[in-house]
Amino acid sequence: MTKNSKARIFTALPLIFLGVVGRIALSSLPNIEIVTLVVLLGGLLLGGYWAVIVPITVMALSDIWIGNNVIFLFTWSGFALLGASTLFMRKKLEPRYSIRFLSTFTGFGVIGVLLYDVWTAFGWWLLFYPHTTTALLHVALLQVPFTLKHLTSALLTLPTGACVYVWLQRTICRVENRCALPNAIE
Repeated sequence: MTKNSKARIFTALPLIFLGVVGRIALSSLPNIEIVTLVVLLGGLLLGGYWAVIVPITVMALSDIWIGNNVIFLFTWSGFALLGASTLFMRKKLEPRYSIRFLSTFTGFGVIGVLLYDVWTAFGWWLLFYPHTTTALLHVALLQVPFTLKHLTSALLTLPTGACVYVWLQRTICRVENRCALPNAIE
């Protein structure tokens, strides 16, 4: 196993742990979650296929505890698509304390939440409702309060989580005189 592979694994494992524990702990609060934060950090830091492995692993492991139904096709794929989309952000953004980083990271997450919620609402309509325009509009209307909660969650967790990560990275680099937490693993 190469040094780069070990670095990716040792970065992915705490993110997956945080995502699973956070998702289980917050499972009684619909659309209040930290999975989006974990997915964005995983994609930004790890890149490549890890941008999809991290969210799928978080969802699979936490669903063992929480349970799920056929909607998992849309929830898992929604987070996997969000993870894959971070590959575009990764090329232009370095994790550090700056208004540019925090606003881009948060903005990217907010757009991701909106697309994720549209995708999963479409899944609810496709799997559980009649395939009519009226039913689609009904599902869209029912989705609004969930999306508002999800956006609130993202606006709280994304900048806070990004700041905590950057702080941890700087603290560990200062204490150990080397960086154990990557800016991004190439």
